[in-house]
Amino acid sequence: MAESPIASRLAVHQSWINDLPLKYLWTVNFETRSGKDMSELGNNVSRVLKKYERPNDRVWQLDTNSITSKSDSTSNFGYLLAQNIAFPSELFSISTVLPTGNNMGGYIQGYVGGERGAYGSAGKLDITFLETNVDVIDYFIKPWIIASSHRGLIEDNNQEEDIKCNIVVNLHTKDKSSYYSSVRTSQRKFEPRKQITFYNAVPFQVAGDMMSYGTLSYEELTKVVAFAFSHYSITTPPDWLSD
Repeated sequence: MAESPIASRLAVHQSWINDLPLKYLWTVNFETRSGKDMSELGNNVSRVLKKYERPNDRVWQLDTNSITSKSDSTSNFGYLLAQNIAFPSELFSISTVLPTGNNMGGYIQGYVGGERGAYGSAGKLDITFLETNVDVIDYFIKPWIIASSHRGLIEDNNQEEDIKCNIVVNLHTKDKSSYYSSVRTSQRKFEPRKQITFYNAVPFQVAGDMMSYGTLSYEELTKVVAFAFSHYSITTPPDWLSD
């Protein structure tokens, strides 16, 4: 008797590599390109603002420790006030070309590949932040955006005005070593299944604020920040292809 397609499908998901991921288990870390904590980048932002902004006309209050103080010092849990992440799409353009010559009749146009979709205002990384009384958006992200607009994105090896960072997103799942054992759910460990690193990232847009006298909503407590980056990489544990 032929095996049921339902049984075959369920059998596929019995292995660790084909099990459905726990997509709500993720962390995000912000790292300077020099390997130090983000307070160093905050100091760089402060230098750029003092250099280009007229202090008598515009005052940007900057909490240089804002991201570091709200991040887990062990990097196991990352930045603790990130709520959502939307990753960029991958695409390339396609155009059509009509064959040359007379009397082409019923020939249809051929298709050719064009350039790969660029990263930036279109292929961006969106991170949603939770607002607090001393808000990371007003006291770090917005000054960072302003400093980046002054500084520009061309590399010049000026470490004291480096306003770019690397953003590391870790996706976790059930521990592979105990996946087939009878470990109780409360005792089960988790491990990274995928790490996505966005290099040379800077914020370039933040959603405007909103408030009302009505019931406080989730949308009023969160803000979406768009980050541009030069490229990204995806890595997985070295033994991920084997059960």
